[in-house]
Amino acid sequence: MTGLRPLIHNEFIKSVKRSTVVLFIVMLVLTIAIGGIIFLLSGLVQDMAYDVDFFVDIDEMIDSARAEYNGSGDADSKLASAYELAYCEAQKYLLETDDYNIVAYKSAMYADVLDMYAAAKFQKYCNDILSMYPDISEQTLNEYSSLLEVDATQATVKAREYRQINSFDEYIDYMKKQIDISNLTKAQKEIERKALEYHVMIDPEGKDVYAAQSVQRYRTLAYSLEDKYDYETNNSVLPYDKASEYEKELKVLETGFRKDAETNMQRVNSEGAASAMMSISMSFVMIILIVLSGGMISSEINSGSIKSMVIAPVKRYKIILSKIITVALYGLGLTVIAYLITLIMISVVGGGLSASMPYVTSFLLVIPGPLFLLIRFLIYYFEAMVYAMFAFMLSVVTRNTSIAVAIPLLIDMVISGIISTISLFSSNHIVNTIINCLPTSHFDIVSRLFDSSALNLEVLYTSADTPSPIVSFVYLFALALGMVFLSIDTFKNRDVVK
Repeated sequence: MTGLRPLIHNEFIKSVKRSTVVLFIVMLVLTIAIGGIIFLLSGLVQDMAYDVDFFVDIDEMIDSARAEYNGSGDADSKLASAYELAYCEAQKYLLETDDYNIVAYKSAMYADVLDMYAAAKFQKYCNDILSMYPDISEQTLNEYSSLLEVDATQATVKAREYRQINSFDEYIDYMKKQIDISNLTKAQKEIERKALEYHVMIDPEGKDVYAAQSVQRYRTLAYSLEDKYDYETNNSVLPYDKASEYEKELKVLETGFRKDAETNMQRVNSEGAASAMMSISMSFVMIILIVLSGGMISSEINSGSIKSMVIAPVKRYKIILSKIITVALYGLGLTVIAYLITLIMISVVGGGLSASMPYVTSFLLVIPGPLFLLIRFLIYYFEAMVYAMFAFMLSVVTRNTSIAVAIPLLIDMVISGIISTISLFSSNHIVNTIINCLPTSHFDIVSRLFDSSALNLEVLYTSADTPSPIVSFVYLFALALGMVFLSIDTFKNRDVVK
């Protein structure tokens, strides 16, 4: 490898061109801007979703529903408006003690009690309607049978108890008592106790809605596996493949609860912002590398500067290797800078990243969020280098910078999208198999390697309809290596001097 170091040093000096510097600055600005915008929008959406003040609208909603109820002239429309009125009245009653906000830790309980209490209030309206329309059909009543079967006394007690819970500790104590006096099986009671334990673990103050949703998701999965019933889709029997999927997700959830107790909505938003910042910054890294690689040989051939290198006592393959190493180091440097900017932005504005968790065969591996983000950046860097090697090969073979830059960009921005769309809408196995053999189908390894799961953790994922991420990595590596050898062979055995 003697003589490579000065060649690489020389290539670095030539590579820092004004165009790449401008693109790099644009990349940094957009990366930071995208991150800031996502944090802002996430905060607004979260406020709209979970800090809704019902006081302004609830009375208007009740008045509107009551007017519709009083104005209805037939049993069917009167029953429909009666339930709407009962639902609004139940909502107001339950929310009054919470300053008309749904408290995070009571969100799941609120939904259950609201349904029960609304049904109880509806029963009173239904009795009035029956006295007004004694000939109401059985078919109409059957539509509301589930509401009429609710124990009104129990619903009223539950609603009263809900209103009396004013802290997270009171909620936990209340739920524990309910578990003890319930008719649940021993296994079901254990699920409920674990759910409460996890809730306290990941959200000690009970203020995060995301934590409550995660615990509720744990209950759904655990009950589905215990009862062999798909509570998520209400299927009567839990299919085997669905059970296997639920088991994996449940393991991810439980490990996440134990290993990453600080996971909350803010950190979930941080991880979403990090993904967006990573996508925009690495798109620019790819463009920069393609532009740089596409002109490395062709521009020097066209300008005649390649002659001084060819006639020098340096083997031609070293000239090619020095340029490839320069591109690789340059791209790696840009990737690391983009990663550090993203990490700093997330840490300062969003509070940092939680632990991410790939599900690997039969065991769970917990990776710290910053390290996991770096792994994803490096995977994107690898894909960018494959495109860069393609541009470099075209630069050597065609001696045309425009072609060497335009074709990779066209494939990445247009053709790959068209092929993905065809694959998405095609149900033909042969067509999908052919598409999976194309190089474009082996990019975007991150989305196939890491599929977002519960708690925004990551699960190693391989779909039968898409190439395996490992196969794609080997395929692209071999492809890039082949393009490097073709570039070296072309440069060594052809007259590249004008």
